[in-house]
Amino acid sequence: MKSILKILICCIILFLFIPFWYYPIYPDKIKYETVKTTCIYSFGKDENDIYDTLIKLTKRSAIEEIFGEKIKSSTIVYNGIVQKDNIQTLSTGLIRVKGNPKFFQGKSFGEVCVEINCFATDNDFKKFDPVKINKNSCIDKGNITTIKQRTKEKAKREAIVDYEPRLQLYSTKQLLPLLHNVKIIKEGFIENSSVFCTQIEAIIFPIEILTFSEYPIQSMNINQSKNYFLYENFSNIEEGLTPSDWYCGDELIVKMDKNQKVFTSSESKRRYKFTISNVKFPNNFRINFYANLGFSIYLSVVLSKNTFVFQQESTSSKTKYFINDSSEVIYEHFADQKAKFTIEKEGFVFKLYVNDIKKMVGRISNFEIPEGIIINMVNGSTSTHNFKIYKIEGEHLFIS
Repeated sequence: MKSILKILICCIILFLFIPFWYYPIYPDKIKYETVKTTCIYSFGKDENDIYDTLIKLTKRSAIEEIFGEKIKSSTIVYNGIVQKDNIQTLSTGLIRVKGNPKFFQGKSFGEVCVEINCFATDNDFKKFDPVKINKNSCIDKGNITTIKQRTKEKAKREAIVDYEPRLQLYSTKQLLPLLHNVKIIKEGFIENSSVFCTQIEAIIFPIEILTFSEYPIQSMNINQSKNYFLYENFSNIEEGLTPSDWYCGDELIVKMDKNQKVFTSSESKRRYKFTISNVKFPNNFRINFYANLGFSIYLSVVLSKNTFVFQQESTSSKTKYFINDSSEVIYEHFADQKAKFTIEKEGFVFKLYVNDIKKMVGRISNFEIPEGIIINMVNGSTSTHNFKIYKIEGEHLFIS
């Protein structure tokens, strides 16, 4: 009994010695107010644990009463996973406490309780209200088949980033689920020019933007069984278009190939180049490219500031691998064959694999974490046997 009284006294003292100006003053109008009571058993807990647990549980109970319906109507879905828990957790910060919590002994032995006057303001509720945003974006030059879609996605992305600039670090695919009721206001080429413009209007919910900032979810195409920071298998990309945040010539598109979508070329060319932007690389990673290089004699994957991390030069049966200035010659050839190419980074050490067989190890001491990937290819033949990329995976590499 004495220990319970001691706990109660300690909890009360915590508030008596906090100056009055510690409690924030809310100039906006209180919209909803409720008194919540929570009790827990004190066995095996110290005073601070009891205090923290009681406050958290009471606020969580208040969330359901104050914001319950709002949370249900503002639920985002990523990868089939409803983000209600994340929104609910973030909403805890919107629960205000009026006056001092009242601690008292419960009816059962060892039970400690608290009564808190919880409330939320008009501004707190407004975070769940829809906000209308719009954006006009343009792209200069491009195939009429792809420029329309690329301009539309550019407008969507810029509309979200204009509202919350911190989200510019995330890919377009990650951000698109935050937009609701998207409408195209107008679109078309500017008269007597090759510039195509699209103006969109959409709805966003501030609470969803805040939730995404605190609990960023990977893009909708991600296989949840692994911890990917980059994943694309083109299954959700419309034929004739390109993935979001992939910048390339109009000849590079997604096409159906033997019941599988691939990223390839719509015409035979000597050289190809494309960039995957807005990639959030971890410190240590593994990137897998599943591809058929066709009759390419040269492949380079460039990360960071013009750092050549992975190159392959292939002539006849001779293949030359590069990591920056280092190189290794191996007698093998992958002409018109599907293969898995892997770049692995641990600290400053890079390893290159083909079909999970290690080909080379090198060190880059001045490597800086990149924000994108640049891929260059040179064809050894201008025949119809162009390259095909089946899938790209970027995995977090955890070092024990």
